[in-house]
Amino acid sequence: MKQKEALAIYIRLFKNLKPYKWAFVFSILGLVLLALTDGILYNSLIPDLINEGFISANPNFLVNAPILIISLFMTRGLATFIASYFMAKVGRSAVRDYRIILLEKMMLLPSHYFENIPSGNIISKVNYDTEQVAQALSGAISDAIRGLFIAIAMLSVMFSKSVQITLSILIVVPILAIFLNYVSRHLRRYSLKVQKTMGDVTKVTGEIVEGFQVIRVFSGQEYEKRRVRSAMFANFTQEMKMHLVSAGSAPVMQFIGSCALAALVYMATSSKLNMNVGDFTGMFGATLSLLRPIKQIASVNSVIQRGIAAASSIFEFIDEKEEVNEGTESFTRARGEISIENLFFKYPGANRDCLSNINVTIHPGQTAAFVGASGSGKSSLVKLLLRFYDPNDGSIRIDGKDIRDITLKSLREQLSYVSQDLVLFNDSIANNIAYGAKRKVSKEEIYDAAVAANVIEFAECLPKGLDTSIGENGTFLSGGQRQRIAIARAIIKDAPIILLDEATSALDTESEKVIKLVLDNLPNNITKIVVAHRLSTIKNADKIFVVYSGGIVESGTHNELLAKKGHYARLIYSQEELEHAEL
Repeated sequence: MKQKEALAIYIRLFKNLKPYKWAFVFSILGLVLLALTDGILYNSLIPDLINEGFISANPNFLVNAPILIISLFMTRGLATFIASYFMAKVGRSAVRDYRIILLEKMMLLPSHYFENIPSGNIISKVNYDTEQVAQALSGAISDAIRGLFIAIAMLSVMFSKSVQITLSILIVVPILAIFLNYVSRHLRRYSLKVQKTMGDVTKVTGEIVEGFQVIRVFSGQEYEKRRVRSAMFANFTQEMKMHLVSAGSAPVMQFIGSCALAALVYMATSSKLNMNVGDFTGMFGATLSLLRPIKQIASVNSVIQRGIAAASSIFEFIDEKEEVNEGTESFTRARGEISIENLFFKYPGANRDCLSNINVTIHPGQTAAFVGASGSGKSSLVKLLLRFYDPNDGSIRIDGKDIRDITLKSLREQLSYVSQDLVLFNDSIANNIAYGAKRKVSKEEIYDAAVAANVIEFAECLPKGLDTSIGENGTFLSGGQRQRIAIARAIIKDAPIILLDEATSALDTESEKVIKLVLDNLPNNITKIVVAHRLSTIKNADKIFVVYSGGIVESGTHNELLAKKGHYARLIYSQEELEHAEL
């Protein structure tokens, strides 16, 4: 990352702090006050203590000196409190706001973003990168600004004592600037690598937590230990490289500072300069105070460069293109007619079409089933209907409207969805069901949906019934129970079109029969689209479309397709043979 890019990122960070400008101003005032107390200490108090107190023994000064010392250090304490508290408020506010922005942005990104980026990297941005930004905005900036004001105050003291010595000392400033620029480039580079490896650590951790049962069943502990160690040591290596640069720069900074101090001692003790003991002590103390922020530059710069690298990662995420939502039309409630015309689609980066020349018409209230071997493109059609992706050619229309002309909000209000990779929330069964509604629902409505999806059959056996917490993604439930809750969630939405992508795949035979009955008994004004692997669930469908290698090779009712003795018939016979073999 170049210096101009780093500066642009930092300017953007500060622009986002406008809501907290007064907290930032108060913090700056505290830092200014702190620097002024240092200036008074070395410019007036220490020289006067030596000249008036110890050498001249001025009685008036000796009486007032304790009061001056107490007042000065009380002021320093108040200034430190103001600077620390308000700068911390700025930093923590930035963390809160950036986390909110990142999470809200996450909900606007297209599906393919999440399919290409490991979840651990995204979580790391929210948890780790925002903290690095906070440290750069609060602690590091506070130290840097404090150091700047102290430097100004101390230079004022030094110029008041000796212009010649001060100018001689300032020769080291260009050397410091060149060295600091060199160190900053390396720190930013290693910081970016640390963030990447931290994302890998988060990813591995999440996979171990989510897959702990699979790991144990398949004796994957040793393999996972190797993955953990690899991720941890990769992160450790990059961290240590960054700390090597940061720590290694400290001796250089101190050497440069010591040269300035040596120059002061040499020139002040020269017979050519007429400097009394008090002025020399004040000058010496001011130079030492000036060296303090110089010595801190290495550590402060390390934190700032980390913050810049983290902010770069955050802004890159924030600037990602959002899901395309250029539609202007909307529905009150769709009738549910679906037509797919000359549709072609391939996933971003793929070499060949996933779906080709798809033509389908589904009338309102019909049940349409898509069947075929795994990977034939059935679920891709569902993703296109939901506009997780857009076709490369052709169109999908609902009630004659191209779905690209409909706002995403309005489109998805017309669709209810049960996926094969279902997601449940760490909440009660009732709240998971109610999540599907577009409005506040009563307990009776939740209960009716639970009955319709056969959830009530197992919920009544649980300690709190429908109010029982199901754990993260339904950990405490079986696959079939989780699937039934997802179906209840889809039912309570009461959308005119319901999409079921392998919705009964995890159900036992009896539950499958119940769900089949539920689907058959849904109101006639609801259009049902079913992607099925178990063909017994779709025999009563009004239309069955057989998908093979991305195209529709057959369509018709169950009996019509059996009579053709084609792809569908072979699927039926092979599945029946498999079921008989299992019996």
